[in-house]
Amino acid sequence: MSEASVPMVGKEVPLVSIVVPNFNHRRFLPERFNSVFTQTYRNVEICFLDDASDDGSVEYVRGLASPFQISIDVNKQNSGSPFRQWARGLSLTRGEFVWIAEADDSCDPDFLERMVALAKRNPSAGFVYSQSRIINERGQMLEETPRYLCEIHPSRWRQDYFARGAEEVSNYLILRNTVPNASACLFRREALLEIDLAEMPLRLCGDWLAYAQILRRHDIAYLAAPLNSHRQHEKTLRASSDRGEQRIRESYRVQESIAEKFKIAPEIHELACRFTFQEWKHLQRTAVVPSDIRLSSPELLQAARSFDPAIDQRFDNPGAQALPSLLVQQRSWRTAWRWRSQWQAYRDDQSVRLRMGPYRGEVRLDPLAKTGTAMIERLSFFETNSRDLVADLSGSDLGCCLRASSRDIAWHIDAKGFQVRRNEEPASLRVIPPAGLQGRPYEFEIVLRAEPPLFAGFSQAI
Repeated sequence: MSEASVPMVGKEVPLVSIVVPNFNHRRFLPERFNSVFTQTYRNVEICFLDDASDDGSVEYVRGLASPFQISIDVNKQNSGSPFRQWARGLSLTRGEFVWIAEADDSCDPDFLERMVALAKRNPSAGFVYSQSRIINERGQMLEETPRYLCEIHPSRWRQDYFARGAEEVSNYLILRNTVPNASACLFRREALLEIDLAEMPLRLCGDWLAYAQILRRHDIAYLAAPLNSHRQHEKTLRASSDRGEQRIRESYRVQESIAEKFKIAPEIHELACRFTFQEWKHLQRTAVVPSDIRLSSPELLQAARSFDPAIDQRFDNPGAQALPSLLVQQRSWRTAWRWRSQWQAYRDDQSVRLRMGPYRGEVRLDPLAKTGTAMIERLSFFETNSRDLVADLSGSDLGCCLRASSRDIAWHIDAKGFQVRRNEEPASLRVIPPAGLQGRPYEFEIVLRAEPPLFAGFSQAI
C-alpha cells in the first residue's frame, strides 16, 4: 500500500529519491529518519519499504510528521532479498538520483548536499559515495576507515578521487567490495535501471555485483570524508553470515563475473585469489569445521576452483599465501612491498608515504616491479634511536642521496622529484644516507607516485 503525507517540496519530480528499506529495525528508525529529515539538501522524496516486519516499524513510520513527501509500502510476506526491495523502491519513486538509506544506518546532515554536488561535478559517474564509519548498536564508532581497505591500499581511500569505471573494477573492486555500505552511495537512476535488481542471484554480495555491473558503463567518484555511518550488530544480515560459506561462495561468484567482463592483470587476479582464500582461512579459525575446510562444502570448493585454479595448492601451502605477499620472480634479490611493519602489496596511482628501515649503509631501492615510470617526490632520513629528522629532501635535492645503479636505467631529476623509468630489467636505485648517518642505524620515509597499472615496491640487495 502507499500513503502520502505532505506535499512535495520544490520541483514536481524530486531530484533525490530516498529509499529506506526496513526489516525489523524499529529501534533504529528514530535515528535513521532524524538523519534524513535534517539533511541540508531539501529537494527530496522518501519511500519507506517494509519487508514484513513484526516489531512495530510500520506503525512508527505512519506516525511521523515528515517535512518531505513520504510514501509507505508494506510487504505481507518477506521478499527474501534486499535487492528486490531496491527494485521496488525504484519503481515507486521518480528522482534523478536515488539514495538507498538502509534503516539501521545514519549519516551527517550534509551527506546529500555533498553527494549531489559530487555527482553533478562528475556527470559520467554512475554512482558516487563517501567514506563510511562503522558504528555499533549504541552508535559508538568502531572504525572510521574500514580496516580491509587499508589492506588493499594504504592511502587510496584517505583522499577524494574520480576513476574510470573499468579501472576501478580491474584494479580494486575485484579484490573485495571496496564500497563499504550502500547507504554511503548516491546512484543515478538510469545506472540502477540498467541492472536487473529484482533477479539479483546473490543475497549477501549482490551489492558488490551491482557496483561492478554499473561500472561497466559508468565511472565513479568518492569523498574521503566519513559522511555515512554503517551499523554492525547481531541482527545485521552480514553480521550473521560473515563467517559462513555462503558469503565466501558468493564472493567467488562476483570475482568470476568481474574476471569474465573486465580485463584483469595476472598479478591482480592472484591478489584477488589470496584475499578470498584468507576469508576461507578465517572461517576455519573461527568456526567448527573439519581440519581440512575443503571437506566442509564441495559446492564452495567448486566455486573456488572456477575462479582460482590454484586453490588446492593454497590449502596445501597456506604459509605462502600471506597477505599481501607478492614476490617478483626472476630477480637477483628479494622484493616485496612494505607499509609500516607489514609486507604490503598495493596498486598505486596516487602519492603514497612509506617508512622503511632500520638500515645501516646504502640500500637498494626498486620503485617499480613492472615496466613504467615512478616519481620519487620526497625522501626524509631519521636517526633510529632518537627518531630525530636528519635530512628532508625534495625536488632536485634528491640527487644528493639517490643514484641510479645502472647506466641502463632512464632517470631524470627536476623540481618535481626523481623520476625513473624501466623496461624489462630492474630499475635499482642506491639510497645513500647523509653524512650524519654514516655507520649509524637510520630509517627513511619516502613519498612516491607510480603510474598505473604498476606495483611500487622496495628491495634490499642480498
